[in-house]
Formats: sequence, structure tokens, C-alpha cells
Amino acid sequence: MSAFERRVPVYHRSPQGEFLGTIVLTLSFQQEEDQWVGMCVELGTSTHAPSLQEVDEELVDAIALQLNEVEGLGFIAEYLAEHNVREEPPPKGGSQAPWVLAGSGY
Repeated sequence: MSAFERRVPVYHRSPQGEFLGTIVLTLSFQQEEDQWVGMCVELGTSTHAPSLQEVDEELVDAIALQLNEVEGLGFIAEYLAEHNVREEPPPKGGSQAPWVLAGSGY
């Protein structure tokens, strides 16, 4: 059984494109028989797929969707605090989406 973790920066932007900050999440991957399971340690978001590449892509998409939905509901600060995730000052560059994981790669 293969297992590993990686840390991923996630960039936060306002609807006007201004960088608001960065959080860092831990993605955990484990092979279970013929499936890979991926989970965000801090948020509890998880998914599974036949390949490591697929589970990585699906997990990144699920986390971005989760963060964007919570942002849209207006309680992202409370949600991050509840999960012990701290937002840091913003980096330069990035995507136009409000919450973007800084690339997929394993």
C-alpha cells in the first residue's frame, strides 16, 4: 500500500481580482487495492479514483469548489478558523478564480 502527503498553497482573490491571501493545505494520498484515495487533512474533503493523477485532479477540484461555495455563502473566515487554517498575506500572480490551488503535482 502506497501513501504520501504534500503541502499545497491555495491563493485567494476578491471578485475584482485583488489577492487577499494564501492558505496552505495538506493533501494526503493512499492506494487501497485498485483505487487511490485523496484527502485534504485540514478540511476533510476526500475523493477516490483509479489513478493517482485522477484522484489528485479530483481532490484539487473538490477543494476549490468547497472553498468557493463557502466564500459565496459569506462565512469563509469562520470556516477556515474552525478548521485551524490561517490565511497569510497574498503572493504575486495567479488565477482569476477566488480560490485556486497552486497547481497539481505529486
